[in-house]
Amino acid sequence: MYGKPQDLQTVLQEQKTYYNSLKKQLVFENTHEAIIDADTWERVQELRKTNTA
Repeated sequence: MYGKPQDLQTVLQEQKTYYNSLKKQLVFENTHEAIIDADTWERVQELRKTNTA
């Protein structure tokens, strides 16, 4: 972005998206208080499976 000023559209077109494989991703479980409890999460996931089929 240094040098001549560019408009936002040009800047957005030049940005690249990088995808990390699952091997490179780090997951830290139980590092903060959950918004919903695990039992509710599992129940909703099961309901979503049955509603989408």
